[in-house]
Amino acid sequence: MSALQELGLHEIGEVVQLACAKRTPVTITVRDKDWVNLHGCLAGRDICNITIERHPDQAWPVEPAVGQTVGVSLKLKHHKYVFMAVVAQGPAGVLTIERPGRMQRLARRAYQRADIPDGFIVRASFWLGCRQSEPMGATPDRPVWSGRLTNISAGGFMLNTSDKSVDSLEEGDQVGVRVLFGAGQEAIYADAQIRHVDIRPDVAEIGFQFVGLEQTEDGKRALAAIGQKVVLFQHDAPGAESFRPSHSR
Repeated sequence: MSALQELGLHEIGEVVQLACAKRTPVTITVRDKDWVNLHGCLAGRDICNITIERHPDQAWPVEPAVGQTVGVSLKLKHHKYVFMAVVAQGPAGVLTIERPGRMQRLARRAYQRADIPDGFIVRASFWLGCRQSEPMGATPDRPVWSGRLTNISAGGFMLNTSDKSVDSLEEGDQVGVRVLFGAGQEAIYADAQIRHVDIRPDVAEIGFQFVGLEQTEDGKRALAAIGQKVVLFQHDAPGAESFRPSHSR
């Protein structure tokens, strides 16, 4: 079964109805110069549109424009739901979006961090900019860094590198990343944001947050592939319980 499941229209309606009733928090992802996450909660719905109230303590640095496509994600029960929606005309003070015709569901466990198990080597390369701007070759002006992942989730990953030049990176920097789960496997490209950089004498630890994956079909495929790997690593983690079906006599 795919880690990212496509919902039918009836299921989409049920999710929207329940999420609005619970005033479920949502994250709206928009592309300005860089990816920007806006926070709010679902406040209401009608036959055509959904309204989102802004988070009272987190100001929006950009205002989505009418007609702009945004990514929306929310957590409900044991799943995370992602969809794209078009900003609609609506009352001032709230964001109005059109009801989505498509929505995907991902198990929330895929967003729980999984350590990379012994025997697996997962590496990533990254560069300033976006995933489409990977340099053809690293230069002092356009460096490409690389390292080995220590953990990953559908929300991001942690990486260790011995490259001392990463001391030029800062929290909030936007980067493109290429993650390779092993020889012979297809690389996964994504946009990400640096969440922290911890420089130590012998190694640098860098935290990344994926951004914008729900905005494109390629991003959704990457999200599904990452989710499958996370569940696999969780299953292989020390102390994880294996599923053993019971047998009736």
